[in-house]
Amino acid sequence: MSVQDIAARIVDVPGETFKVHRSVYTDPELFELELKHVWEATWIYIGHESQIPNPNDFVTTVIGRQPVIISRGADGQLRGFINACSHRGAMVCRKDKGSAKGWVCSYHGWVYNNQGELLNVKDEASGAYPDHWQKQDHSLTPVPHVASYHGFIFASLNPDVPDIKTHLAGAAPFLELFANQSAEGLEVLRGHSVYTHRGNWKMQAENGVDGYHVDIVHASYFRLAKLRAQQAAAASGEDKVKAIQVSLGDIGNGNYDLGNGHVMIWIDVPNFRDRALGMDYDALEERVGPLQATWMAKRLRQVLIYPNVILFDGISTQLRSWRPIATDQTEVHAYCVAPKGESAKARERRVRQYEDFYGASGIATPDDLTEFDACQNGYAAVRSAPWQDFDRGMKRRVMGADALAQELGFAPDVSAPNVADETLYHGEYRQWLKLLSEGMRREEGVANAG
Repeated sequence: MSVQDIAARIVDVPGETFKVHRSVYTDPELFELELKHVWEATWIYIGHESQIPNPNDFVTTVIGRQPVIISRGADGQLRGFINACSHRGAMVCRKDKGSAKGWVCSYHGWVYNNQGELLNVKDEASGAYPDHWQKQDHSLTPVPHVASYHGFIFASLNPDVPDIKTHLAGAAPFLELFANQSAEGLEVLRGHSVYTHRGNWKMQAENGVDGYHVDIVHASYFRLAKLRAQQAAAASGEDKVKAIQVSLGDIGNGNYDLGNGHVMIWIDVPNFRDRALGMDYDALEERVGPLQATWMAKRLRQVLIYPNVILFDGISTQLRSWRPIATDQTEVHAYCVAPKGESAKARERRVRQYEDFYGASGIATPDDLTEFDACQNGYAAVRSAPWQDFDRGMKRRVMGADALAQELGFAPDVSAPNVADETLYHGEYRQWLKLLSEGMRREEGVANAG
């Protein structure tokens, strides 16, 4: 497969049309290239600092197909290592998370500290190793880059990746807004959902910022929420969940292409004081000012940091990340996240709203997964019906910053005045094509030089 073969799967005529060939969701050869040139070549979201707050804390994960450990050393520094013993390749850490000063490989007993150094080799003295053999030459393989931005941890297997702030581009201010909801920062709450669904990973990157499907796919949620509120009122009781109101035709909304594949949607929330953060809105506004308080509490925001995490700050607050397993299989991790120090009443509201909508047991997630499955079935018709259409909103897009972006001081590539417009996906797929093309050209250059 050549760069030209991949480029032919995107029809990008600015101002006229943008289409994606449906083989991008089904082609196994293309999937292998994505693992190498997208997932193992750019910054990947790992987790939040509140999940490994103390020295010696660690988490394990997978980047592309490579198992990794992200550890906070005794010095407080974040480091990453390939989770494979330098001896015979067994995973040295087999827990999802924990606290440890080091790891002992369960296969042959080699011992490493949490800075990746090989400390002990079982029966080294009687091993008859060559004269040049040294333990320091057999440390764990380091992950080239690990960085935290306002508490959000990212890592990259690519030594030449741009710095994290450059990578985040126009998404950086929204990570800061998310983190600054409390003067004490954020915390990931206990418990999380892990599930594998039938569907290509790019469906997660699309659907989480899709304002067009909300009132169709999630109609049952909004009907149920309305009925629950009516029943509580009729019984002179209280609706403790207080579902967030979303009426797309009557309130402000829009979306942005933030650069480097990152995108976001936003919707004004009429009953924002029923949100957990809105319950203490006056104190929030006094601390951060009316402009930031409006974006934090009065607007639903869903921000994709390409390629693998969405920050949901809407019905409740969620960090949802994913990794590709196969062309039609994706593993998802979902966490509820909250500002530290919020009142007990606000925390209860946040958790109840989270349970109501998000997660594998919520009302909305099964709705979405049903559509992913239906799409993956439909993609089997790629020979007869080969193209995805992303033209909605093309005629009303704004190149660069609109008035709201200028007011907050960030610089999107494209602004859209309607949350249901699809011009934000152009940014996702341009970055997809860019990463694949650059990676393949690098490989071609190395091959030619050899």
